[in-house]
Amino acid sequence: MNDITSKQTILIVDDTPANLSFLSGLLPAAYRVKVATNGMKALELAGGDPPDLILLDIMMPGMSGYDVLEKLRGDARLRHIPVVMISAVDEIDSVIRCIELGAEDYLVKPFNPTLLRARINASLEKKRLRDEVQAQASQLAEWNRRLEQRVQEQLSQLDHLGKLKAFFSPRLAEFIINGGGEDLLKTHRREVVVAFLDIRGFTAFTDRSEPEEVMAVLGDYHRLMGHLITAHEGTLEHFAGDGIMIFFNDPIPLENPTANAMRMALQMQEQFAPQLQVLHLTTAADATSRLARGDVHCVVLDLSLPDARGLDDARSSAAQTHRPQYRRGPRGTARGR
Repeated sequence: MNDITSKQTILIVDDTPANLSFLSGLLPAAYRVKVATNGMKALELAGGDPPDLILLDIMMPGMSGYDVLEKLRGDARLRHIPVVMISAVDEIDSVIRCIELGAEDYLVKPFNPTLLRARINASLEKKRLRDEVQAQASQLAEWNRRLEQRVQEQLSQLDHLGKLKAFFSPRLAEFIINGGGEDLLKTHRREVVVAFLDIRGFTAFTDRSEPEEVMAVLGDYHRLMGHLITAHEGTLEHFAGDGIMIFFNDPIPLENPTANAMRMALQMQEQFAPQLQVLHLTTAADATSRLARGDVHCVVLDLSLPDARGLDDARSSAAQTHRPQYRRGPRGTARGR
């Protein structure tokens, strides 16, 4: 016999004690053998500790082997146990009925002991392979469940990370997502670099400009500054209007926070200053030309200029294509980008 017989349990069901002894004697000692003298006892033993194989007599008083087999196949826990039917009835109809009810094999009494052992080994081997496939399927299902759970967790983290990046630098957002958020709240000391910036002349600009103009400038300003703050690993501490305060080296430590702050400030001057050009124009004709090209967003017009009325006429056609903000004022100044 091969190793698959070790520790495997075989349940023998027969109403004749002599047959039980005979069958038990034919089985090697490597098998664990249980016996039942009727169908009810067989179902009780199988339900308490499912065996690896059942040798089941057909002709028994009360509950027949057919009835036992039918109940075994109706139980989800027991339906996969191989059942070898044993009977003195050598009729094809009986064989067909057993196979239809789910029997693994059919032996006719008296039977050859070698044939019996061969049928038992074949049935147990098939069960072992079936159990192995089921175990692999269960393991695969568990892996798929865990994988799906991890994918959902990662998608959730990516969603949270995307939301956090709207308020924090990428490194800080990732630090929070990875569980470091509580460390940020702990008391600590660290040397930091603080950068503060605002737009020169912004207050005067807001006094003489329409709210839409102010919001447009602030929108461009905040978008550009936010990009540069993130690029240089700064942490936005506060912003109000044009005033922005940035920390370097906290909460994310940097190798050279001063250099980061200096590089950021220089790039801010280089990239944002050209967007706030103030053009001092001496004639309304010049303003009209720039309006037509869309070079300016706001015109403050001195009505004492000789050709000021012409600018009023030109405004309508220019606004159709470029739609600049336009207002009258005491001095001849055009603001643009």
